[in-house]
Amino acid sequence: YGIDATCLRLFTIYGPGQNMSNLRQGMVSIFLELIMSGQDPVVVHGSLDRFRDLLHIDDLLEILSRLLDLDLDGYHTFNVGTGQKTTVREIIQIICKTLNMQPTISSKGNTLGDFFGAQADMNKLTDVINYIPRISARNGITSYVKWYRDIRES
Repeated sequence: YGIDATCLRLFTIYGPGQNMSNLRQGMVSIFLELIMSGQDPVVVHGSLDRFRDLLHIDDLLEILSRLLDLDLDGYHTFNVGTGQKTTVREIIQIICKTLNMQPTISSKGNTLGDFFGAQADMNKLTDVINYIPRISARNGITSYVKWYRDIRES
């Protein structure tokens, strides 16, 4: 039909501004809220080795800005992530270290329909916009935890 379209496959986006009352929107916010609310033990449904490709909101905004500046003809699909794996165990460790908390972590069962892992193939996006996400999971989660701690304390 001659319609130009761009489809984005967003992986796990996290960062300041997330609605922390909705515990169905991503592993980082789920575990951050559970730990900050003092839940002990923190119950993890599924393996601590499950992984996600975590993309900080600031990197997503830069990617979107660059894509909007292009005039792409035809139909394009891009994976939008970092291309890196971050496990549930790593997410929890970063949160706990940043908050200086050591809750007991308990793993049991699985969440129906949950998948073991997801990692973006970033080759096409990198080729087209020449951008590699700059915020590591460790740095992004650390700043996110500090942001959330600050708004809870105010």
